[in-house]
Amino acid sequence: MCLIGQLKATHMFYEKNNSSVVEFFGLPGSGKTYAYNYLQKSLPKKVVLHTRISFLELFFWTRVIFIESIKVRKMSLIRFKLSLLRQMLKKEVIMYDDKYILDEGWLQRILSFYESKISSASLLKIYKHVSRADVVIFFERGHDHYFSRYNNPDNTRAALGSSYLSGWKKVLTHNHEIIKEFLLKQNILTKESNQKNNDIVKLLQ
Repeated sequence: MCLIGQLKATHMFYEKNNSSVVEFFGLPGSGKTYAYNYLQKSLPKKVVLHTRISFLELFFWTRVIFIESIKVRKMSLIRFKLSLLRQMLKKEVIMYDDKYILDEGWLQRILSFYESKISSASLLKIYKHVSRADVVIFFERGHDHYFSRYNNPDNTRAALGSSYLSGWKKVLTHNHEIIKEFLLKQNILTKESNQKNNDIVKLLQ
């Protein structure tokens, strides 16, 4: 099946099944991947494509990648972000108790793909173009844990230089807070994780 066919089939799969979608959200290093890997090992799962994305949404995110990378004049980011988008489409999803669990949904894509600060108004416009989760689980840790992966000079973003990295971290932190405020105003069900494995499972129930 071609990529577009896969996207359409996945979108229909979610629409036909009245299952809820749970998305993990947090800054880099907040524990999302750790929790997701724990769930993969400990919970029964059903393998499906990673995303509820449509072809139009794929076009939307591709456009965002190009525009945002051009804003900071870092063309190498385009290839990097497109590879991230492809990885998202290939990932497996955990299905647990009629819930699809995403460690990277649309909220996380905003943090990954945007190089400029967003406002509540612009976030509302983005909200109209993307697949949305029914429940969002926030992951937060001490500030010492955030961005630790970018200390590695081989990291794609770190390789762009300390000046770029410093500015990007500020943008990311700003967008993270805007998204949290937005979710509360939209009355989307949100929960907070305390990083304990048993707590993660309880939050899914």
